[in-house]
Amino acid sequence: MKTSCHPTWVKLSFLPTDLEVFSSQLLQGAGVPVKDPDTTARIQTEADLRGVHTHGTFGIVGYIRQIQKGEVNPVANLRTVREGGAYLHIDGDNGPGQVVAHHTMERAIEKASE
Repeated sequence: MKTSCHPTWVKLSFLPTDLEVFSSQLLQGAGVPVKDPDTTARIQTEADLRGVHTHGTFGIVGYIRQIQKGEVNPVANLRTVREGGAYLHIDGDNGPGQVVAHHTMERAIEKASE
């Protein structure tokens, strides 16, 4: 008789704040500086709360693997390459996507306020 090779999934429930803190701690353990894992954990927890689990905390393990393989730079040096009146070109230095996107969005909002 053949048995299933699929893992048994266990559903767990967490308070959003606990999930956010735990996710941030995992990323910090992978070498991401303190502010950045908080940003990533917050964005991914918010995705879970909206029901978009493909972009939620489920992805933390994948990010940690990418960091360990050197595919993502946990201490990325974000810099502005070029900017003009209505555009902004940021080099994310292969950093975590949420961190780069959040930084870029903040800069874009600043530019729009000028």
